[in-house]
Amino acid sequence: METHTQKGWEADFQIVEDVDCAHGIKRLSYDNVLTPEIGAFLFIPGGGLSTLGPEVPSKEAVRERIEMFTSLTLRTSIPETAWRMFEIAKGAMCYGLWFYPMFTLGEDHLSRLFEWMVLDRYGALSKKKASNFHAMVEWLIKHKHFPDDLDIRWRAMYKIRNSVSHPEMQHITDPHQALRHLRQMRDLVLYFYPESESAAPQ
Repeated sequence: METHTQKGWEADFQIVEDVDCAHGIKRLSYDNVLTPEIGAFLFIPGGGLSTLGPEVPSKEAVRERIEMFTSLTLRTSIPETAWRMFEIAKGAMCYGLWFYPMFTLGEDHLSRLFEWMVLDRYGALSKKKASNFHAMVEWLIKHKHFPDDLDIRWRAMYKIRNSVSHPEMQHITDPHQALRHLRQMRDLVLYFYPESESAAPQ
């Protein structure tokens, strides 16, 4: 039987102090596309910011920060669309270590996942046709179909979804905000689609 060994992290990183930026965003080029974002590595896994300043990231530092995101997983038995949307958002966040705005793109995609799940759950649980997305969220809140009584959280997610769909300005999400949103959405997915429920891929 053929065996495979897991390849370790072997990339040789460099920190570039004078990065070409515009409006705080790195201008990507062939030369810097694999250069880590200093700001992303200042956020430490346990929370807060590093006080050591910019450093060449070790393979341990890279692994710790990647695993903050990849450790959050879903069962493949949940609806395929929800699983894919979650994994795409999580993957984008991992690449924020190299291009910081990817944290924002990942978080924005979670808002789309929230919208998809609300439409799916409302369609499965309600016999009435809702007038709009807001009405669906309110119906799910009223009938206790969210996992707790923190109605303000789910209304906030609705407002975030609106700001993503109709942006007035480009915001930038930091790694810990992205991670917190990813964890909340993972928990919501698992609540909406419990293991005992038969969920055919969609």
